[in-house]
Amino acid sequence: QLGHSVFGGLFVLSMLLGLSFFVQDGIGGGDMKLLTFLGFALGFPLVNGVILLSFLSGLIFSKVMKQVQVPFAPFIAFSFVILLPTISMG
Repeated sequence: QLGHSVFGGLFVLSMLLGLSFFVQDGIGGGDMKLLTFLGFALGFPLVNGVILLSFLSGLIFSKVMKQVQVPFAPFIAFSFVILLPTISMG
């Protein structure tokens, strides 16, 4: 389990650092820290669902509300809470 946790945290951190390198003002530092923590806490295969649901729910919200920039941390927390029953079963 330790290997999955370390790989999950480093995977998320490297993915978000790459995103912030290529996209100006793409994701905030607090969001990066929160997702990296979840990567270390959940491990590699489980954190992917949280990331996917976070991005999809944030995208849908921004399109519905017609906003270009939305705070991302609430969508990360929402995704974690929604996926928590499946995460705890795995």
